[in-house]
Amino acid sequence: MGVNTKLSRKVGSHGKTFSFLTLAMRFTVLYLIAGSILIGSNLYSQIGATPKVELYNLSLFFINYQETDNPRIRTTGINLKFISKGEVRRIGVDVGSLTREFSYTGQSNFSFVEEIVDEEGVITHVPILGADLGAKGRKVILIIRDPSGRLLSRVFDIGSSRFSKDSIRCINLARKQIRAKIGSSVRDISPMSVIDFEVRGDSRKFLIPFILATAGQGDQPVIIEKSRLAFKQGGRILLFLYHDPADLSRIKYRRSILSEEITYEDISDDEVEETIELDDDVTRREEMMESGL
Repeated sequence: MGVNTKLSRKVGSHGKTFSFLTLAMRFTVLYLIAGSILIGSNLYSQIGATPKVELYNLSLFFINYQETDNPRIRTTGINLKFISKGEVRRIGVDVGSLTREFSYTGQSNFSFVEEIVDEEGVITHVPILGADLGAKGRKVILIIRDPSGRLLSRVFDIGSSRFSKDSIRCINLARKQIRAKIGSSVRDISPMSVIDFEVRGDSRKFLIPFILATAGQGDQPVIIEKSRLAFKQGGRILLFLYHDPADLSRIKYRRSILSEEITYEDISDDEVEETIELDDDVTRREEMMESGL
């Protein structure tokens, strides 16, 4: 998923240039900023006194909208550190993918941290991004890097008490309303909202109708996906819907099947590769395959 997003348009007689990327993400960013401000006052509490410690099972989903001046460099991931049980842990996140689940023991006012080493070699852990986890349980933390490079977050509860079996949860991270047909249900999903679809089948594994569309020119919808979705009895699927960072006029989706077997691992990942230098010929072939040409 590329980040060559130097799309712009001229407005007014003076030819003032506005970033199309910034405009397209404005509502998403403002929404997440509001949440970050509420969290901000508690960012440092994780490092200081800990009034109440809980056990959480977390996974992360990362979208990168940062603009780049080098079209041959692509962001592929991010490495983040946090503190659990007083120890520093690292989780590696690939762009547009849900990470493995990992455990965190600490306060609900969670934060990712950066290690700062002073001239005397003393290490200080400075919070760089907060997330209010709420009550203990199973959560997904959405992480967005906005066009300016700032990190923003939002937390979604995916515990079984609020996300029942035999259902598909659609998380619309785009600024457009999306109409979805999943199984026999048709629902409109507003920007930055979440809707669950119940599904049923007569066998252990079955296929269900799966259509995603947005409003297009006039009354004509733009089809994002039209196929059938494989489902397993008793299963749960997450669908993330978001703007394609390489082409904001397109909506992409990512499907993640939730495992019912939760393994509480309080360990660090190896570092993921955060950027790659693109091979132009390979990139063109990938873009052609993705567009169906």
